[in-house]
Amino acid sequence: MGYTTRPRTEIIDFWPDDGPDHFWLTSSSQASIAAIIVMAKERWGQDIDLNDILIESQRIHTECVYYDLHDPNDWTDFIWIGRAQP
Repeated sequence: MGYTTRPRTEIIDFWPDDGPDHFWLTSSSQASIAAIIVMAKERWGQDIDLNDILIESQRIHTECVYYDLHDPNDWTDFIWIGRAQP
């Protein structure tokens, strides 16, 4: 989704996009490791090696970007799931 501007305002929000070698979950999605593996296999094929699945946590400024960086309500916790490159 990337950057968006709220209607009738100059407020900019951001939401990360999925890519061919990664996808994002919000921390509130409460996905189990088993569910993440199923999602990875659906995206990259059943034969993906579990050692090639990378998982990281990231906190991203998603609301009112470029304004009031210290407001904790404007940040979202994500789980980034990626595929290791050969």
